[in-house]
Amino acid sequence: MPIRKQDAYQALELLEQYYNRLDG
Repeated sequence: MPIRKQDAYQALELLEQYYNRLDG
């Protein structure tokens, strides 16, 4: 199942927001 760079980048962005929410 190939993953497009755009999709992977979007997932990374969501993860970053999630971790920031946990810290805050």
